[in-house]
Amino acid sequence: MMSHAQSTRLPWVDTRSAIVGVLTLWMMLAPRSSFGQFSVDQLPIPNSGTGARAFAGSNGQQVGVSLLSVGHAYLWNGPTGAVIDLSVGALGSTCCAVSGTYQAGSYVYKTVHTSGSGRGGGGSRTYFVSHAALWHGSATSMVDLNPNGVYQSVVLGMDSQHQVGWQGPDYYGTAHATLWSGTAASAVSLEPSGFAQSKAIATSGPEQVGSGTSNAGAVHALLWHGTAASAIDLNASGLGAVSSAAEAVDGVANIQGGYVYLGSTYSLPHACLWHGTAASAIDLNPQGYSGSECLAVSGPLQAGYGVTAANRSHAMVWKGSSSSAIDLHSFLPAKYIASVAYGMDPDGSIVGAASEGNLWCPVIWRPSNARYVSAAQTVAPGSSGWSSLSTKVTMTSPYALASTIVYTVNGGAPERVSGASVVINLSTTGTNVIQAYATSGSQKTAPMYYTANVDLTPPTTSESYADGSLSVVASDQGSGVVATYLGIDGASAAIYKGPTTLANTTHQIEYWSVDRVGNTEKHKVATLAATPPTINSISPSSALSGTSDLTLTVMGQGFISSSYVQWNGLSLKTTFLSSSTLQATIPASDLAAAGTSQLKVTNPTPGIGTTAALAFSILQRATCTGGATNVGDGGQGTFDLSPVTAHTGFTLNGGAVHILTTSSTVFMDASGAAISSAMFFDNLGDGQVVSVVGAIASQGGPVSAWTIQLN
Repeated sequence: MMSHAQSTRLPWVDTRSAIVGVLTLWMMLAPRSSFGQFSVDQLPIPNSGTGARAFAGSNGQQVGVSLLSVGHAYLWNGPTGAVIDLSVGALGSTCCAVSGTYQAGSYVYKTVHTSGSGRGGGGSRTYFVSHAALWHGSATSMVDLNPNGVYQSVVLGMDSQHQVGWQGPDYYGTAHATLWSGTAASAVSLEPSGFAQSKAIATSGPEQVGSGTSNAGAVHALLWHGTAASAIDLNASGLGAVSSAAEAVDGVANIQGGYVYLGSTYSLPHACLWHGTAASAIDLNPQGYSGSECLAVSGPLQAGYGVTAANRSHAMVWKGSSSSAIDLHSFLPAKYIASVAYGMDPDGSIVGAASEGNLWCPVIWRPSNARYVSAAQTVAPGSSGWSSLSTKVTMTSPYALASTIVYTVNGGAPERVSGASVVINLSTTGTNVIQAYATSGSQKTAPMYYTANVDLTPPTTSESYADGSLSVVASDQGSGVVATYLGIDGASAAIYKGPTTLANTTHQIEYWSVDRVGNTEKHKVATLAATPPTINSISPSSALSGTSDLTLTVMGQGFISSSYVQWNGLSLKTTFLSSSTLQATIPASDLAAAGTSQLKVTNPTPGIGTTAALAFSILQRATCTGGATNVGDGGQGTFDLSPVTAHTGFTLNGGAVHILTTSSTVFMDASGAAISSAMFFDNLGDGQVVSVVGAIASQGGPVSAWTIQLN
């Protein structure tokens, strides 16, 4: 949507776009204790990854992405707390937003490989198809927000009630702004009339912001109030903007942040601030910086980055004007060469990332005189962010004297503890969310959240066996199942990969599952009993007397490789095709005379049982010898034989036999050669026709073929 404008933005700033598109975060209005001095904390890079970025913060927690072999969505509990892997599947994920105890972003649902020029050219390409996702503190809690019938989707921002982003009909990246309310079914399109594409990037209270590409190709910042029809074009033409995007919003204060391109989209963008209208736009680009972008808004403050004369991005914070800008990069250690502020926490801190060159590190800038409750967890969680043992979380007040810590666990009744710290014991499997704040006299910290995932129970696995198909299904209350193992008939157990087809004989199986923290289920054993076979149908179901050897197809269930067909109690030569299909040969000697025979299928040991009998009819072949024929009947397709001198296989009714012919009737001469296949045969003489095959008689009993002797 914004490829033309983005072409001049700094590549290390646009990493989020490479993962899920342009990212911006909403932050609520919160009191600030100072403006101008900051301390810096680095968040841990999980699992020895090649870098990480924090994109958003809320109440002491941060979310973002860590770069391993693929991107992994992560939730941080501050610089000293547990780090939780939110990734789903093996293809990658990212977390863009956090509000309260929920997190949102997207995961790669599948990849699509194309060859040839295709759309956009360039020969073969791989596209990553994403689904919007909502988490509640763990990977196993993820809710897929991709609307039914939509090819792909992404969440870029959220508040306590809504999520925003885009949905698309294809894998090329076509985007339509979308608003969710916690479920896939709640998705509402925000794309306004007159726009070909759009993205919603942030939401706060009644307001959502983003950008759209008009039918004329111009990219404009947009502001919504919950519906597509409410869209307001924020493009700041009064500043000379030729293109713009809104990427942050404080809906309570009616403040929007983003960027504008002034004069040309080939220059660097300028950070921009709006108050609900295009005419209210304020250029935030600081003096001495060649470009900038506002990525977060919280009350009177804005955060983002500015581009220095050396073409390096520096994290920035503003207070409503270009002259108020503070370069946050100046508070970082000297080893960092670039930085970006992506989001703002209601507690006053700013989250982002700083680069050492080849490594991006997630960082937090905190106002120097702000006070926070800190947390540390004993029994450190594993790489998945889950603890396999009971754990303790120590909450420490920033106040040295007369401190009280107030906390709740999982929304329970508040606990008030006097003192500088409190130890909270957690021994219940699941995601445990602690909310806490500290007081001392009239002083009070901002509330903070801490998520501790504890998994003390192994998975539970069950088997299902029907029609020869064995499935095992595992579930886990905590960290999630990492592998299920299955062994069959004494063979070594292997990782279960999907339904397994077994012969309809008795089997012994062993199975169990293991979760992500190593809890191993007690091995289960089961006996799968064989079941008797059944016959559904046979083809053909009858034959004429005198027929030569006949191949019979038997359809049913529960057949095994040694199954055989019985004919009146005697076995026939049988071929096993599948568990539902057999073929058998009925010899001509068993088809010589008219009558009824009984068919069954037997499964010998190690199978069990014999089917119920099914009747097979042998029909008397009809023949007729007669006198002169009446060939043709006014083109009605009939053949009359009169008088009849001899006949078998039917009862004569009257002195003549009347044959109704069809387009498949074949008339043959004495040599057996067909002399006509036409439905009408007025041109045939009495002496020509020796036999008729395939005719249908209107007289007598069951007749499917005739042999007719003519005088």
